[in-house]
Amino acid sequence: MKESKFYILTAIMVGAWLIAACLFSEPNRDEPMSLRGLDIIALLKLASRIGTLGILVLVNAIAPAKTRLSAIVTMFLPLLVFLLWAIASTMWSPLRDVTLGQSFSLLVMVALAMTLARFIDTTQDAIYVLSHLFLIVTVRGAVMIVVHWMLGGTGVTRDDFGVFHSTDAAETAGLGMVMAFALFGFTRLRRFELLMLPAIVIHIALFAIAQNRLSLIVNAIVVAAVVWKTVSLRSIVGTTMCAACLFPVYIVADPGVKLIAEVFGVTSSYANRGNADASEDLRTFSGRTDLWEIVWDEYMQSPLRGCGYFVTSHAGEIDVWGDVKNYTAHNQVLQLLSTTGLVGLTLFLMSLVLPFQRVVSAARELNMTGNIAKFSVAVIAWLLLWGLLNESFCGPIGSATIVYYTLLGIMLSSLKC
Repeated sequence: MKESKFYILTAIMVGAWLIAACLFSEPNRDEPMSLRGLDIIALLKLASRIGTLGILVLVNAIAPAKTRLSAIVTMFLPLLVFLLWAIASTMWSPLRDVTLGQSFSLLVMVALAMTLARFIDTTQDAIYVLSHLFLIVTVRGAVMIVVHWMLGGTGVTRDDFGVFHSTDAAETAGLGMVMAFALFGFTRLRRFELLMLPAIVIHIALFAIAQNRLSLIVNAIVVAAVVWKTVSLRSIVGTTMCAACLFPVYIVADPGVKLIAEVFGVTSSYANRGNADASEDLRTFSGRTDLWEIVWDEYMQSPLRGCGYFVTSHAGEIDVWGDVKNYTAHNQVLQLLSTTGLVGLTLFLMSLVLPFQRVVSAARELNMTGNIAKFSVAVIAWLLLWGLLNESFCGPIGSATIVYYTLLGIMLSSLKC
């Protein structure tokens, strides 16, 4: 990599680091619903995103690039139209300041993806950006663990009384785990081999803290697929044979199979989170079905345009789960439908499907089976599965959002060739 390109890509990823560094909250904090009500946390997040946008504008203005900005705009046209629709929805949103603020956050993430697409020219460039992305997710996971420990177990909680929400922790842990396996499995680079073990340890610990069942299920599916695609059949058979040989030794050491019973007891406790009504909890997806019914009814009142970007109701608040506030839909498709309507969902799907279809077509024409493309497919598959019961990259900025828009920039950079 040329020295000038190193500095350009580093500057871009500094923006991503800046956003990630401010993704935390204050215990017992209520989200501000207006610009006048911005607290120190909201101002810090706003400053990080303004700073990132400033870096991206400066890079595009002064750094030499092989590709004209107009060509990048053409590639991102569906997403840019969706962005304009989100901004326009401020006119009919009951929470105009919320819609405007979240539209600005979307603008920053789109600018990040477009800038990466413009300045990534080689596989080496893409690997360098992926190294930063992997470190961002892993460092976030480590910080969550440290904060949770320092605050006596209240750093990561399932309500608004912690610094990080358990869903954010589960999302970070899941992405980190998939990225660790996929990066090493598909690239076989030494740098990822060295980072893989500590990253896995960090994210397993974060899984234990977050206690999110969906994240474990999604990870089991995607990681198994990655291992199947990257590990040789001989290795799989060899591991199975070793396990079969060691099992009789275990029976001799623990004839009562007490250890396995204890493990299943812990696993059961983890799965039901100590809830006596665990079966009902699972049947309703932890109460999400109640929320989905309300959000769907709100969507049906204005199916074409929705309630306004990032607002899931016409009143600006929903009464569910013993609280009244502007809930997210906890499903990325329903989130897009309720907030931006059928028009917004169509535009966003076009921004997702059309560019990646072009990338796949270009790869076939050039007879490419790029490892980076395989890695991207694995991670995006995780994000889509995760989005069944969460907003994933369609919600507030978090690990999933940063990962998705960075990968979007990397993938679309290949269309310049």
